[in-house]
Amino acid sequence: MINCSSKFFISAFLVSIASVVFAQDEYVQQGSYWIRYYNQSQISDRTVIHFQLDERRLVNPDRQFQLFTHLNVNYKVKPWLEVGAGLNFNWTDVNKNVRVPEWRPWQEANIILPMSGKWQFQFRYRLDDRFIHNNNKVDLTEGYHFYFRHRFRVQFSRELKISDTKRALMRFSDEIMLNTGDAPFTFDQNRVYAALEYPFSRHWSVETGYLNILQSRTDDTYYIRHTIRVTVYHKLDFRRGKVSK
Repeated sequence: MINCSSKFFISAFLVSIASVVFAQDEYVQQGSYWIRYYNQSQISDRTVIHFQLDERRLVNPDRQFQLFTHLNVNYKVKPWLEVGAGLNFNWTDVNKNVRVPEWRPWQEANIILPMSGKWQFQFRYRLDDRFIHNNNKVDLTEGYHFYFRHRFRVQFSRELKISDTKRALMRFSDEIMLNTGDAPFTFDQNRVYAALEYPFSRHWSVETGYLNILQSRTDDTYYIRHTIRVTVYHKLDFRRGKVSK
């Protein structure tokens, strides 16, 4: 179990990283909203298949700038440890005329630990293997560009009792992403997220949250994106004797 002092040192570490990044002084502010369908299919006590479809749009003007599909399998090694691997395919609009495809296999490990006061702590490390189509921001060019992205996420969550049979879930997280290899920048982005997931039935729930994204634009300028994220969760159970209907 993680105590309050551990929580303090983790938070202080994240703040120290952010303070270095925020020392820069050139930012481009953007508003966006993301709408996601997220299916979680439990196929055994230890194995879950995840599928996501994620539409990401800018505001003012309202237009799509990314479309994501995710498919991955997670396996519970221990009650406190999960590992997973998956594949992401996405398009990113560089401008109105160029849509850049990316293939992204990835691997991850999750550590999940209880805390005092009904809180839960989660640390996730994910390695993105990024294959991004070459482009000159006017046209797609031949071939793909490859580099690694390392993602470190700290998350705190807590159940909130609605009734004897319903529990909402509150989440707070901070994720920093760093590139290695032949990448344009070492610092990719930092995401701070706060959300509430509300259940409507055993199989359906909706999460609404605010996501603040600090992302590299050039060597000395950054995007700051203020994002509203809405996720529809669809949870199915295919274990023997527990088939969802």
